[in-house]
Amino acid sequence: MRIFKEKVALVTGGTGEGIGRSIAFTMAREGAKVVINYGTGHPNNVSAAEKVLEEIRSLGGKGYAFNADTRRDEEVGEMVDGVMRLYGRIDFMIVNSGGAWDEKDVTQIEPAHWQSVVQAEIDGLFNCVRHALPHMRKERFGRIVAIGNSNAGHSNGLPHDYFVGKNARTALMRSLAAAEMERRITFNVVAPSHTPRPTIKQAVDAAKHSPVYTQRTHALPQDAAEVVRFLCTDEAAYVNGSVIQLAGR
Repeated sequence: MRIFKEKVALVTGGTGEGIGRSIAFTMAREGAKVVINYGTGHPNNVSAAEKVLEEIRSLGGKGYAFNADTRRDEEVGEMVDGVMRLYGRIDFMIVNSGGAWDEKDVTQIEPAHWQSVVQAEIDGLFNCVRHALPHMRKERFGRIVAIGNSNAGHSNGLPHDYFVGKNARTALMRSLAAAEMERRITFNVVAPSHTPRPTIKQAVDAAKHSPVYTQRTHALPQDAAEVVRFLCTDEAAYVNGSVIQLAGR
């Protein structure tokens, strides 16, 4: 049974080799129309987007790709408008795209890099929420899920900019949660630890719950994708303002 049939999911950062791609495959598996986004960290990911869309269709879903830097409000607005023209709704906004991981002493971080990472984590989430929320309010339904990190909030050192961004992302999600609950719109964070980067075939097989997933010995991007899936179901209607942590290796 495809539980997300007729639903529309927008997954930012959905064309890379990590969690966003696995989320896209999982939502497609459940019958959703899946819009993937690229452009925050990989502006020229056109070929990767085409391959992800091909697999989305092979899983029984429908898909489309938008190139938009989530740090830029105007580009996010154009992307959301495009989704509305295509499908007329956004049920699930999955904010996966984030800042680059670069472990450096704080004195060695270039200001431009710091700003880029923090903007991707905080402004990117803000822009996505700002543009998607009015449509969800109109429908009185929505699920907004941000991808965090299980080490955010702990004194584990590097990279400082990345963890500052993840902590701020979590704080914003929690501050938004209570205000929208009456409209059946929830805000949750999935916070995985380190996960490997599977091939696209491995990611598709994991989404199908083949042995690459059922016989795993450590967390995969698919583990985060399954939690995102749960948060978008009716069973999770009253899970709100939560940070769900996933163990790593």
